[in-house]
Amino acid sequence: MPVVPQGVSRVLMNVFSNAFYAVQKKRSELGPGYQPTINVSTKREANQVRIQVRDHGIGVPAALKQKIFPTLLHH
Repeated sequence: MPVVPQGVSRVLMNVFSNAFYAVQKKRSELGPGYQPTINVSTKREANQVRIQVRDHGIGVPAALKQKIFPTLLHH
């Protein structure tokens, strides 16, 4: 699949923004004892690059997951 650099940048900015929001929201709920963590990893696989972003924030509500990841949820 051809890649549009501006599109990749936009997606990554949204993913990072959401991760920052999720951990900050959880910190506001749990207090100063909670340590926000976001892990980012990359891996080259043949002609592709895998970018993985993990956080331990508030999570994504089930209804929103269906809108964000429709093809993943139906396979």
